[in-house]
Amino acid sequence: MNRRMFAILGATVSIWLAGASTVLAQKAEEAVKVAADKAIDHVGETVVIEFTVHSGKKADTSERYYLDSEKDYKSATNVAVVIPFEAAEAFEKAGVKDILAHFLEKKVRVTGKVTRSSDQTRIFVTDPKKIELITAEPAAAK
Repeated sequence: MNRRMFAILGATVSIWLAGASTVLAQKAEEAVKVAADKAIDHVGETVVIEFTVHSGKKADTSERYYLDSEKDYKSATNVAVVIPFEAAEAFEKAGVKDILAHFLEKKVRVTGKVTRSSDQTRIFVTDPKKIELITAEPAAAK
């Protein structure tokens, strides 16, 4: 009888722990929605931001594409979405042939972890599902 009780107790605890770890994992993956100009206050956190891509560049030396929320990438409120060249194939498979042309002057929603590098706020994106167009038409000039 004791063996059976221990087996039932062990199974119950295992099921409870599995459920608890799933809930904790889901909570850890939840992203906080923040304004692009406030992303600097969320370094280390996974966030969702929406902004119009006002400038961008292909940086051959660092092998990255940059999509900036501000015209001046050095602005303290700028957020740079960084897409490494090695991710370009995944974007192409998702239908994005030219990363800059696809996103420039369009409103996007980006999900990712906020980092700071070279005095700039950045979100690295390698999965095309983490950046989506909200508007396909170019944004009106300010």
